[in-house]
Amino acid sequence: MSKEISPTIEYFIDLLRALVHGSSVPTPYSGVDMLGLYAVSEEQGLSCMLYHALYKLPLNMEDERTKHAMERFRAAHKAYVRHSVMQDVEFMKVSAALDAAGVEYCPLKGWYTRELYPEQVMRYLADIDVLIHPEDSAVVYTAMTGLGYTCTDYMKHDDDTYRKNGINIEMHRCLDTEGLKDASLYMDPFALTENVGGGCRRMRVSDAYLYTLVHGMKHFMYGGTGLRTLLDIYLYLKNAELDRSYISSCAVEMGIEKFAYRMEELAGKVFGGLEAGADIAGCKDELDDEAWELVRFMLKSGAGGKTKTLDASLLTKSGKGGKNGSRASYVFSLIFPPMRYMRKRDPILKKAPVLLPFMHVRRWFQLVFSKRERIKSGIDRYNDIEDSAVDELRRIHELAGLE
Repeated sequence: MSKEISPTIEYFIDLLRALVHGSSVPTPYSGVDMLGLYAVSEEQGLSCMLYHALYKLPLNMEDERTKHAMERFRAAHKAYVRHSVMQDVEFMKVSAALDAAGVEYCPLKGWYTRELYPEQVMRYLADIDVLIHPEDSAVVYTAMTGLGYTCTDYMKHDDDTYRKNGINIEMHRCLDTEGLKDASLYMDPFALTENVGGGCRRMRVSDAYLYTLVHGMKHFMYGGTGLRTLLDIYLYLKNAELDRSYISSCAVEMGIEKFAYRMEELAGKVFGGLEAGADIAGCKDELDDEAWELVRFMLKSGAGGKTKTLDASLLTKSGKGGKNGSRASYVFSLIFPPMRYMRKRDPILKKAPVLLPFMHVRRWFQLVFSKRERIKSGIDRYNDIEDSAVDELRRIHELAGLE
């Protein structure tokens, strides 16, 4: 094992592995810092899951750090369970309202993925993501606001976020296609779903897994993503009946086959037991230094990614750290982003791509005459990030199969 992996991180991974395999939970190793364990699990969005492994252990509660750590684990677990119950209750109300309005909708990502976990509450959901038909946006808005939700940026992006009493529901009009060589599979996303009652749809399991890879890749390319994404991938591979031929064919068409292979390989080595007769206890020893680099990156990224990683990722696109990079090329990319970014800001470009030059001109006027601080902030970020950090991120992307 890499010397850079601390006993606390090793124990963190071993607890996750014990939970997903239903095996005995080890007591803390020598050198494990329980408060540090809580901090990393909370940052990864997995503290509720780890509490299920820890609360029955004969821990040394005489140790103040252990005592305080368990108090925090217990409080986080209580808060997450309460949040999960509130989400379930609210989504029942939302489903009823959408059914009554004749709207088709499909919960995405974690809503169904949590069924693969030993207990659903272990898979924390910050938001509920729902796919809708674009033409139903106004009807959905009426239904959601009728339930007391507010939406501050209606129709300004590819999704609308509705908020009420700590519950966030994101209504998506399309699926993520960032980084895909061919996004045709997602041009009619409802064709990938099946009805489960009323207007509610559900992605077929192989498509749900494929989308987990696509969405994870988007996060990996930008702000980064945590071990929860790797857990999602692993639990699909372990517990779901997947059409591997279909997934492989789609991955090749989309151009994500290298990323998919690398993440599946990494998930199997970190959590173990995907092959018959595999040594679950010793699987981490199979990880080479490059695999541990990816694990460390995911640990540093946290559950939702980091702003500095996002900045560095955006700068890699401008060429910073490479032979063709310059501040001028970065500013140019900031003012005149490519079509795939502009479509997110101006959805009309999806129907009328010929308007791109006009949208670029409008953006130039906005930035130069009313939002100069955006350009200044971008240049400051460019100057603050070292070339070495960008080069390091390029290496991580290469190891993950993104280059």
